[in-house]
Amino acid sequence: MVEIDDAEGAWTCVHDDGYREQPRSAASGVQVDVELITDGVVRSPAATMSVERTADLVRFVGRGPMAGTEEVRGFAALVAELLGEAGAAERAGSVARDELAVGMGPVEPGPTFGVWRAVLRHALESPTKCAIEEGGRSTSYDELARLAVANARLVAGHARPRDPVAVALGRGTQSAVAQLAAFLADCPVVLIDPALPSARVEAQLRQSRTVVVVGDSSADSVRHSAAAAGLRFIEVDMDIDDSTIDLHVELKVSPPLDPDATSHIAFTSGSTGTPKAVELRHGPMANTAVAIAAASGLGSDSRASWFCPPGVGLVQVDLFPSLWMGATVVVAPDALGSDPRTAWTWIEEHGISHSQMPTALAEQMIKLDSGVSESFRSLRVAGERLGVWPTIRSTYQVLNVYGSTEANVVSVCDATRLVRDVPRERLSAVPIGRPVRNVNMYVLDSELNPVPRRVIGELCISGRSLSKGYLNDEAKAATKFVANPIDSDPFPVLYRSGDLARFGADGVVEVVGRIDDEVKIDGVRVLPAEIEHELLSLDVIAAAAVVAHEPGNGPRVLVAYIDGDSEIDLDAVRTYLETRLPAPSVPRRYVTGPLPTGRNGKIDRLTLSQQPLDRPDLSAQFSVPDGEREEQFCALFADVLALAAVGADDDFFELGGGSLQAAMLIERAESEFGVEMDFVMLVDRPTPRGLAAAL
Repeated sequence: MVEIDDAEGAWTCVHDDGYREQPRSAASGVQVDVELITDGVVRSPAATMSVERTADLVRFVGRGPMAGTEEVRGFAALVAELLGEAGAAERAGSVARDELAVGMGPVEPGPTFGVWRAVLRHALESPTKCAIEEGGRSTSYDELARLAVANARLVAGHARPRDPVAVALGRGTQSAVAQLAAFLADCPVVLIDPALPSARVEAQLRQSRTVVVVGDSSADSVRHSAAAAGLRFIEVDMDIDDSTIDLHVELKVSPPLDPDATSHIAFTSGSTGTPKAVELRHGPMANTAVAIAAASGLGSDSRASWFCPPGVGLVQVDLFPSLWMGATVVVAPDALGSDPRTAWTWIEEHGISHSQMPTALAEQMIKLDSGVSESFRSLRVAGERLGVWPTIRSTYQVLNVYGSTEANVVSVCDATRLVRDVPRERLSAVPIGRPVRNVNMYVLDSELNPVPRRVIGELCISGRSLSKGYLNDEAKAATKFVANPIDSDPFPVLYRSGDLARFGADGVVEVVGRIDDEVKIDGVRVLPAEIEHELLSLDVIAAAAVVAHEPGNGPRVLVAYIDGDSEIDLDAVRTYLETRLPAPSVPRRYVTGPLPTGRNGKIDRLTLSQQPLDRPDLSAQFSVPDGEREEQFCALFADVLALAAVGADDDFFELGGGSLQAAMLIERAESEFGVEMDFVMLVDRPTPRGLAAAL
């Protein structure tokens, strides 16, 4: 049992061998410093703990920002075991070694060639095989290879090897040709979304030190941006004379795979801050292609969608594994949008067997999960934490793919298999699974020491998946890419992801939130990601985002933005959360309707945080105030709660009011209206009409 004692996060946990929750009892026994018990190995970033033991109980008392029931119970289990053993310090050292070994992925050789050579090989071995379908046009592997070679010659006329070449094209065959051409010219690709504002495009071109921009005839805004940056603009050539192209020769002279060479310069989404330019490498892209194919069953007989938007590093996880394996890539039209029914219909109509979707859309598709074609075999979910489980009846594989622009694909979890193999009551958040080939994952404290299983720490990554870091920002890179302190790890660099995670009892990793997402509500630290997970566990909710708003005249307020296919009973949602979460983690306000997403398919939380707070959906209809006093209280409610308007029958607490806002309301009512009020009166009559009548 965990109790929050004060605003600084002091808490108490009473633990017995059966994990029964017990009433808090008075301290007894001698306090023992946990660090002495574990010889300094167990240092949770969640809390500083002390332990007291009686005949049948172990009691933990601590203080820290992220104490949660699961975390403390896991820590309790470990320390109880140590207290009952001789040689606790030796056992603790063994625990540390075991924890490190859990997160180490399989070490496998290769691959020894890049995706450009894979495409050339497929062109020679299966020249007529369809490589890309877009609209009503099909491009064979032979045509794709020849187009790439011809355009590589065009690029080489304007750029030297290793010069950055910007590809400013929408999702489609032209973009695939341009990127392969840059690889064959031994140039990194700068991924530019042509739909971005001109000022953003110009800034990205300058920041990446691009030497030439590749676009098409319709890209007038990109052409102007290139001119403004003093760069040459060339159009991708889709009408070539291939009489001088010998693919056998091109295969021999194509650039060898340099794992450390830059493949892409991709800009992070910037949904929570300023976008950063990340240098992706050819080695991780090849490693990812093999890992994705192994996890999903992607092969030469597959029909795989290409859904990720232009201008983002996800192209390394979406498009290129399919071309690597010789599959047919079907380009998803922009009109597909974010409607799950439309997405499923498109998948069936085009015979798609493998698809990757952004999390926000994938979660709605998984919940809908009706009438899925038997030919559809695998859905990869990437971009954000997956918050919903597939059903045990799902006929296709749901893969939760974890990674980032900085670290490419790190781990994969087959959620469908977990649902079938593990009792439902033991499943909580969808884990990110185990590391893929040649990747290691660790959960570490702030001093980069390992923490025990079920204790929350920062997820850190090493291996062949890492990018080179941030382009032209060594200071930022130095804070995220650090010297690897793990002696047993052969990889010299450790990437600090900023994700809060823990190892489960079976060794899989669960991400519970972001270090920088943590907020304080009424003095208690809260992780919005945990609240979103609980919301998404409800069948009626298809998408959810929890954002902390800071009204200028009041304390920070949690707002839950939710969307679903049917009408949502907000009272039932609130009641459900109250049974699952501590009071500070229950959102005060709820807004229903479609959630905004960026071009990358992620929920745009920055936009949500900047939206004005409208009157939330309430059980009561909006009622116009009658009389001066009702108008005064409506205006006062709106001002204190930072709402545009409040109705006469709106409940103060249903509007999101808490104890701090109540105190503010009472003080202002007494000073501005000259009335006497107290908290009991507000509870008994929580509406402007009720208070006006009482006074």
